[in-house]
Amino acid sequence: MSEIMTCPISETAVLKSFIDPSFKTMRVSVNMLVPMAGTTAAKYALLPSLVSRAAREYPDYTALGRRLAELYGVSLDDLLHYEQKPGGFPPPPRGKHVFGVVQMGERGQVVIPKRARELFSLGKGDTLVVLGDTNPGTAGIALVPAQFFANMLELANQV
Repeated sequence: MSEIMTCPISETAVLKSFIDPSFKTMRVSVNMLVPMAGTTAAKYALLPSLVSRAAREYPDYTALGRRLAELYGVSLDDLLHYEQKPGGFPPPPRGKHVFGVVQMGERGQVVIPKRARELFSLGKGDTLVVLGDTNPGTAGIALVPAQFFANMLELANQV
């Protein structure tokens, strides 16, 4: 059985959904009540055109998600599965990771978080090169597997 659900979004906007279980998709419309004047008519006429064009270019959430990921550098999957703690970091861009916070021990030792070790296939006895950047604004320390670093140096010497 089909039904129309109406949900007021604000005093001047109403969201309407036409739901029919016999279809895989549903129709959604947004009705906006806005005062029309010569100075605002073009602005309000442009919105439906943009929404219509976007619906043609991105007919499903997968296509839209791909485009948004491309645009913002973070995928919808990353956003959905990211648990931001109060005062924590926002979702990182695709391919970038925040593994957590570690504390330095007495002898300057830190434990690399398990997820980072798994992602980069690091194990006991692996050799890492410690790199540093002292420039203000980009200062930090990076750990790079020694073999990767050696390969990069070899490539640089070939140029």
